[in-house]
Amino acid sequence: MKNFFDIKDEKMTEKAFSQSLIISFVSILLCLVVLCSTTYAWFTSEKASSSNTLTSGSFDIAVSVKIKDGADLEPLADGSYKLEASKTYIVEINPAAGATVKGYCIVTIDDKPYKTDVILDDEMTDDTYKTATAPLTFTIDSQKADTVLKFESHWGVLLNPDIKEKASITVKDSQIEIKNDLP
Repeated sequence: MKNFFDIKDEKMTEKAFSQSLIISFVSILLCLVVLCSTTYAWFTSEKASSSNTLTSGSFDIAVSVKIKDGADLEPLADGSYKLEASKTYIVEINPAAGATVKGYCIVTIDDKPYKTDVILDDEMTDDTYKTATAPLTFTIDSQKADTVLKFESHWGVLLNPDIKEKASITVKDSQIEIKNDLP
């Protein structure tokens, strides 16, 4: 057997060498057991849960534009409405059937966007936004020929809407005037 030396450069006896060898072997064996049990736990672990279904909210609008004391206005092929001069129109915006969240509408009048107040169905009303209810109704007095109206729905809530319930909008040649908080 070869000679082995310990840290102090002294020759180790065969008994001391055997003890060191056994301690090393037991330490390696212990490390292997811990490693194997951790690996086994990692690969056999499972999380059981019931089937979770994630559904997103939906918000769409139904728009009605009609001439005051007259017939409903039919939308054009792209969904926009063309208004005639010297007429007053009543616009009514409702959540479409199946809407599950609150939302608002962007009303584009001659390429200028205006945001409406929150449009809520009675079933969607909560404590924070009880002031807004469906339908959201306002009037447009068109003094300009071929005024184009477009409507785009958006889910969410706005803090400072341009158009509120019972607003009155006047469309002139170069400007649009909105009056809110009318009785």
